[in-house]
Amino acid sequence: MGATCIQFILTEHTVVKNINLNRAKLQAIETAEQCCRISVPEVLPPVNFHDLPDSRIEVLSCVIKQGRKNLPMKF
Repeated sequence: MGATCIQFILTEHTVVKNINLNRAKLQAIETAEQCCRISVPEVLPPVNFHDLPDSRIEVLSCVIKQGRKNLPMKF
């Protein structure tokens, strides 16, 4: 787990719109402990995909699955 932050991204196909940030922060802490990490990634509030500034997007990797089929990504 080499992430420095966790950014939830909302799209037109996002199913869960209300993300429990407190729970996500606790999961990040637990994951960091299990990986023996010294630092815990910052958990950021959800942002709409189209509102992301270009400077924030270094690498965007998405896997979308519906049942056993991968869905095409459209940007």
